[in-house]
Amino acid sequence: MGSSTTSYVYDVNASLPNVLADGTFKYVYGLGLAYAVDSSGNV
Repeated sequence: MGSSTTSYVYDVNASLPNVLADGTFKYVYGLGLAYAVDSSGNV
């Protein structure tokens, strides 16, 4: 099985909410992880 590296950037000075995407999931953060959505749209 191959390996990969995923990098994340989090701007602590940005207004809420924040959305991070890793290519498979989108993560929505408010005052913590609010929810994650996969590539099929499942929450």
